Amino acid sequence: LVHAGASSPAALEIRAWLRQHHRGRGRVLVQDWILAEHLAWATELPILGGLDERNVHHVDAHLFRWHPDGDLPGEALREYLERYAVGFVVVHNLKPALEWRKDLLQFRALVGGNRIYETRLAPSWFAAGTGRLTGQGLNSLRFSEVSGATAVLRFHWMETLRCRPGCRVERQPVPGDRVGFLRVEAPPHDFEIYNSYHF
Repeated sequence: LVHAGASSPAALEIRAWLRQHHRGRGRVLVQDWILAEHLAWATELPILGGLDERNVHHVDAHLFRWHPDGDLPGEALREYLERYAVGFVVVHNLKPALEWRKDLLQFRALVGGNRIYETRLAPSWFAAGTGRLTGQGLNSLRFSEVSGATAVLRFHWMETLRCRPGCRVERQPVPGDRVGFLRVEAPPHDFEIYNSYHF
């Protein structure tokens, strides 16, 4: 299918640029599925994208599966970027529907044939409550300095997720997303959500 290899010079350039400039600014939305899959396993960056054909409801978060040109009208694009805490957008080839959205996207660089935009929104992992995401790794999310009666976190729900110490994670319904996010009632100041692998 004439796909470029995951470790192509362009992919390595983009990886280096994002590592230098990301600074913890939310997720990186990537249009090209090969590049997205490469960045997801080759970096610590939170990547949004990848294989379009995944047959799970989590694909509701994949903009380019539903809108290949990124052409969400009006406030719909703002709502999408905010809902999924998007800090950067990486597209292969010019996408006019995104290029003219200077109210939401600032062009930052042309790297390896890809256009990189930084969102003008301040991405937040918290849809309700406040705090800091201090660690994100395989099967683990760690939060600190959390305040508020309820924390709603912009991460997809799974039945096997648990919360510690002394807290419980529940499913928070989200309009436009069939999976929903994570909710912790009366959250501790510092807590971890982890995959228990038990239903």
